[in-house]
Formats: sequence, structure tokens, C-alpha cells
Amino acid sequence: MLVLIGLNLNDSWGWKKKRRLSVEYCRKILNSNGGKYSEQEAKRVRDILYLLGAIDYEIFKQILKDNEKGNSVRKSVNG
Repeated sequence: MLVLIGLNLNDSWGWKKKRRLSVEYCRKILNSNGGKYSEQEAKRVRDILYLLGAIDYEIFKQILKDNEKGNSVRKSVNG
């Protein structure tokens, strides 16, 4: 189970089940400017980007939840 900054990202929003970009497509993009990424490296980059997306999504959901409760993440300029 992967836990980052208090978020359980093991499969919190089904990211492992969702359709993903193929490793071949990611490798093509990564190598388009002269890069030399292996299949394994392209897979790691893809997986890290999906994890960052999952983290961002979890934070977004928490912000929405806090806003519904009236707990604004940002403080007013006037205090």
C-alpha cells in the first residue's frame, strides 16, 4: 500500500483499473526529442505521473469537502 502525505493511494480512485496510456506511447513521447528511455523507464515515468494525478485528485476532493463544511483552505486577506 502506498501512502503519501496521509493519502492512501493504493487504489483510492481506481487508478489501477482505469485505462492508461500505453508504455509504447509514453516511450515515443519521451524519446521524441532525442531521449533514450527504456521501456521500463517509460513505465516508471508514466506510473509516477498517474500517482501525481491521484494525489492532485485527492487534494481536490479534500478542498471541495472542506469548502462544503465552510473550512476554507485559504484565509481571507482581511484576516
